[in-house]
Amino acid sequence: MLLTRAEGLNAADQAFFEAIGYRTMVLPLTSIQTLPLTEKDLTQLHLSSWLFFTSQAAVPQVLSQALPEVNIAVIGKKTAEAVRRMGFEPAFVSSKETKRGMLQEWMALYPKQTTIFYPKSQLADNLLEQMLEDTYQVYSFVAYENLFLPDNQLKLDHLLKEAAIQSVYLTSPSAWRRFYSVYQRYYLPIELVVIGETTKKALEKTGCKALLIEECTPAK
Repeated sequence: MLLTRAEGLNAADQAFFEAIGYRTMVLPLTSIQTLPLTEKDLTQLHLSSWLFFTSQAAVPQVLSQALPEVNIAVIGKKTAEAVRRMGFEPAFVSSKETKRGMLQEWMALYPKQTTIFYPKSQLADNLLEQMLEDTYQVYSFVAYENLFLPDNQLKLDHLLKEAAIQSVYLTSPSAWRRFYSVYQRYYLPIELVVIGETTKKALEKTGCKALLIEECTPAK
């Protein structure tokens, strides 16, 4: 099983899959490079009532400069854990692993106008801004870059050329697109395991089928 999250984020996945009989190896298809917050970003952060995280990537960078009283909304349990490691408690944790599902749940609970600070990657779409624009004031900006390093592209090509993997675990549409950019040269019979309906649909758009799992939680 090839694990593909960014460096340092694969430990829980590794424990889960090895507990159910897989041998694992790690090759990040994502490299996160955070960008410094500008003076304008910091001003908006301190003026906003809510802080939204749809990924773990921006959590340490932003929360190291956030005010303790800010309300935090996160997508899923892993992002909530990242927030807690920074000494904050999320006010809202989505039960859905999709951005649309998260927003629908949050809007149902908090229908009144408020201000939202939203750090995202250069690859993110504008769904959050579009869904919230009629009622809420959203300040969004690129807080980090999500990159596919050339060395890791070469390593993935070598693994596929040698037929060295039988399964791969993918956690985002961007991870799938990066894997597929190399995989399509070989198209080996590999088990494709994903988390989240959004990632599953990204695979289906290319004609591939995926095994969908809800969450990697190691047995206690």
